[in-house]
Amino acid sequence: MTEDDIEADNLFLREVGRTVSGTQYVQWVNWMHAWSRRMLEWWYPQDGAQPFDILVTPTLAGPPPKLGWLSGPEGGMNMRSILQYTAQFNVTGQPAISLPLHWSADGLPMGVQCVAATHREDLLVRLGSQLEAAAPWSHRMPPLV
Repeated sequence: MTEDDIEADNLFLREVGRTVSGTQYVQWVNWMHAWSRRMLEWWYPQDGAQPFDILVTPTLAGPPPKLGWLSGPEGGMNMRSILQYTAQFNVTGQPAISLPLHWSADGLPMGVQCVAATHREDLLVRLGSQLEAAAPWSHRMPPLV
């Protein structure tokens, strides 16, 4: 394998990784773990407030991008501009689902993300099943370009 076989974004991330010391890496991992634990407080408030079951957000910050928009030298930066609603749940390990509950004027599926507390995948499976029964989407197809 040569560098020509590696996508530009991965080459960039490799170079960023080379600037991080082992100590910095461990500090950042510890920060992410602490942040993930703080995120649990939203689901299980310590002040006696009622806990939350589901958080509802868009999946993307806008309509689905055109094919190829996430590829090439600007792909990584393009991805950052649309993923504001999903990355934090990937980091914290909270379960989430994206359901095509809305459609753009062009006929493209627009995802609605539902997030649950850690280890509450059961809520998401039941919610997804009920929403699909109420607003079926398996027959919907985006237009061919």
